[in-house]
Amino acid sequence: MRALVAAVVFLSVIAAVAYLIVRSVPSTQREIEAAYARLDSAVRSGDVNALMAELAPDYHEQRTMQGRLLSRSDAEALYRRAFKDWDHVHNQKADIYRMAVRGNSANVVVERTLSGKVTDSGGLYGPKGKVHDATLVTMEVDSWTKTPTGWLMNMRSIASIDLLIDKQHMHSGVTEHHHDD
Repeated sequence: MRALVAAVVFLSVIAAVAYLIVRSVPSTQREIEAAYARLDSAVRSGDVNALMAELAPDYHEQRTMQGRLLSRSDAEALYRRAFKDWDHVHNQKADIYRMAVRGNSANVVVERTLSGKVTDSGGLYGPKGKVHDATLVTMEVDSWTKTPTGWLMNMRSIASIDLLIDKQHMHSGVTEHHHDD
């Protein structure tokens, strides 16, 4: 009986600590983390509509510091083309490095990692149609806006891109990513 009481007390303490940890993370941070989780899920499943649902109507994307600014419709077209080439996504995750929230705006520094199998439909990395192992790592600054329906991303600035095809560096740095054209 004493062991049972000790176990109940121990589990109660663990539950209380877990509750305090969850409560210590501001709700805005949890909401934006949940939005990133939905974005990651959309990429893993190849669901462009779910991805676009997390982006504000005035969304823009800058592929690199020198790159052109894409409108929401340009970004959607780019995602639709890219999702056709990704045969299987092994992993898609966003690691948040920093988040600054001011009222209904938030800026987030995030590293995104996407890995899987991609078909080289354009022949950029070898014969057209060849399937490659690919890993894309980007460092981004994302801007979010609180709306009546929740947080939506309204700007993504990709500061750096590392692309590995079959474990070989194909692109690295802050220049325009030629696969996006």
